[in-house]
Amino acid sequence: MHHHQPHSYSQAAAAAVGTDASSSSQAPPSASTTSAAAPLVHALGTAVSGALMHALRPALGPPRKPAVHSHASVPDPTPAELANLSVALERLWDLDANRLVPTQDFELNLQDRTFVSGTDDKAPEPLFKFVDLDRVRDLPTFRSFLVLLGAYNPIDGVPDNISPQIRAEEHTFVQAAAQTAPIIYIHKYLVAKGIVEPSFDAFVDRLWHIWFEPYRRVVDNDSSAFQHTFSGEIRDGRVIGFHNWLKFLLEERAGQADYRGFILPRSRSGRGMHPTGREHVLCFQLSWQGEIKNVSTFLIGTSPEYELALFTLCFLAAPGPEAAVPIAVDDVACQVLVRTFQSQRHGPKIGSAYVE
Repeated sequence: MHHHQPHSYSQAAAAAVGTDASSSSQAPPSASTTSAAAPLVHALGTAVSGALMHALRPALGPPRKPAVHSHASVPDPTPAELANLSVALERLWDLDANRLVPTQDFELNLQDRTFVSGTDDKAPEPLFKFVDLDRVRDLPTFRSFLVLLGAYNPIDGVPDNISPQIRAEEHTFVQAAAQTAPIIYIHKYLVAKGIVEPSFDAFVDRLWHIWFEPYRRVVDNDSSAFQHTFSGEIRDGRVIGFHNWLKFLLEERAGQADYRGFILPRSRSGRGMHPTGREHVLCFQLSWQGEIKNVSTFLIGTSPEYELALFTLCFLAAPGPEAAVPIAVDDVACQVLVRTFQSQRHGPKIGSAYVE
């Protein structure tokens, strides 16, 4: 297998702003260069989020305006939702007001089917035919999330020395998410179940610790729940994590990720057996920075705050180190999987979170 030197989508950002980032792709960044380059990464991430949002497709309508939700405007969990986590996840899906709409905001090019064991690329063209990120360019959660997707070293075993600018962006993202209905709802749910304290400020602080507090995979501070789940990592020549559609979109546009064909779900019934590209969930094979991941399932078009809320709720409310919570996405039967581990320094942490 041909191995590419790992780097993020900073080259695409550099092209967008007229600079040359080719030298950054010659070798895996060290901890010191990661720290020194952090302000540039932040600037390039901001540039690529803006440039791509304007370049991927002309706007089909006016941008959505950020909606600041009050606790009073978000429904309290019902007895049925409190009794059944899957029912709560149905409500959470309904609360994702910033989700993109298939055929209107994005269109997929599925091409041919492949298998987990497949070795041939069944999809010579990109997965995303178009994405109208212009519609959400002014939403704070999308803006900060896109910046953070390019902020971390993907190589396990190399500590992330995070700059103050990136740390500030993490808190900006969490604070923005805290003003959306999905996060307010899961707080209400967890308070009603007696899992978290009523203080919303304390819960928002806990969100940062759950997702951004660094932990050890190979060496100290070389990973985090956010980095693994959303940004993706490479360990011993294997892609691990990398479960977010926006990250895949950016890497595909930068020429660093390749869609290799869709994979049918394990279930042998339902809408998932006949994907049309108009669903909000898709299982497929991919390569990233020259390394193949045989199978990965992505939610498509969902907002960052929804995915943050979805995985946080299952992490805190579903028992056991390997929670599996049934969920239907556009009538496609799925389950939310959250694997946890016990950190000696920080207690229970999210090791991996995804839908399959």
